Formats: sequence, C-alpha cells, structure tokens
Amino acid sequence: MNQRRPAEAIDKRQQTSAAMVEQVQRAIKRLAQTGAPITRANVIRLSGVSRTFTYENEQANGLIQEAISRTHATAAQAAEERVQGEANSWRERALNAEEQIRVLRAEVKQGRTQIADLLGQLRDPDGTWLAEERDRLRVENRELRVELERSRAALRMAEQQRDTARTAVDRARKANVVSLYPDPDNPRQR
Repeated sequence: MNQRRPAEAIDKRQQTSAAMVEQVQRAIKRLAQTGAPITRANVIRLSGVSRTFTYENEQANGLIQEAISRTHATAAQAAEERVQGEANSWRERALNAEEQIRVLRAEVKQGRTQIADLLGQLRDPDGTWLAEERDRLRVENRELRVELERSRAALRMAEQQRDTARTAVDRARKANVVSLYPDPDNPRQR
C-alpha cells in the first residue's frame, strides 16, 4: 500500500501539471485572439499559474517562449509595413514637391525671357523711344513681376514641403530602426 501512494501522488502531480500547461495554452490563445501583447506576466495573470511553474515546467516555458517570439516577429513586421507605408507617402510628397519646383522654375525662366523680350522692344529700330509702347510695356512688366513674385513664393513653399517630406522620411526610417531593434536600456522605447 505504501508503494501505491507515491505512484498516485506522482500521477496526481502529472495531471495537475498537464492541466496547468493547458491553462497556459488557453491563455496564450486568448491573448493572441485579442491582440494583447504576449508576455510571461500576461500569460501568468490570465492562466492563474505561478511564475515558478512557467519557468520550471519545460513545456509551459517552451510554449511561452515560442508565443513571445511569434509576437515579436509579427510586431516587427507590422512596424516595418507601417513605416514603409509612411515613408512611401512622404516620398511621394517629396517627388510631387520637386516636380512642382521644376514647373515653377520653368515658369520663372519663361517670365524672365518674356520681360527681356519686352524690354528689347522699347526702342524703335532707329533708336528712338516709343512713348505709346512704353506705358503698355510698363504695365505688362509690372504684371509679370507680380506673377514672378507669386511663382517665387510658390517655389519657396514647394521647397519647404520637399524638405519637410525628406525630414519625415528620415524620421520614419529612424523610427523603423528603433521599432525593429529597441534599446532595452531605454525605457521610452519599450
């Protein structure tokens, strides 16, 4: 009868251990379904098993480690996709701003050419000034200068947008590196 009691106790311990491993599995599954972070502390809280059990029981420890690894891999991939999407958006904005700058520079060049052409028409071929044309050309010149200033302002704004977009792309790249390789010593990155 004495030999039977240790065998029963061993069986009872194995059954209890198997039940606790099952609780750990259910906790991991529930955390994965809800999208909550899978950490040892969360698994312990949800399953009701002791911290010691999760470290000492190889099966429970392995399940938790595997789930944590999957979570980190999924989180890293999600962070990469998010950062890539943001970088693509900013890259597109930068390209649009650069295209707008090219268009505005071409307009400014065309305006300068037109002003030069108009200024060259102020004199008659014999060298005398044309009074009637002078007033019309002055008005056109004033209008072209106003248009030139508008184009320059638009050019400055487009350059600022381009620089902002480039800064955002750099920031997104740095955030990607931080999210993929967090510094364990920096509490702000956790």
